[in-house]
Amino acid sequence: MRYRCVDAQKAAGFPVAAACQAAEVSRAAYYAWVARAGGSERQREEARLVGEIRRIHARSGGTYGVPRVHAELRRGGWMVTTSGWSGCCAPTPLPAGGPAGADR
Repeated sequence: MRYRCVDAQKAAGFPVAAACQAAEVSRAAYYAWVARAGGSERQREEARLVGEIRRIHARSGGTYGVPRVHAELRRGGWMVTTSGWSGCCAPTPLPAGGPAGADR
């Protein structure tokens, strides 16, 4: 949170040194945070995967669940398991289509 404040102050035209001092963080720590802001390679790959999962789900009209989305991912060249990608989608699970309460 402090680094975001420094970032906002920098965007507003304040010197980084002054913003860091006010936020009680070192300039080195702030610049290290800026360098990491793009995320790790794993985080970027996970973001691409989530985007692809959402595209597949949207193309299906919201009817594809985990098994069909997984099959589409595999056909698209993604080497993932359902346990490998279901965790990254936990905050925004894919709703299954079909009538509520229907037996499958």
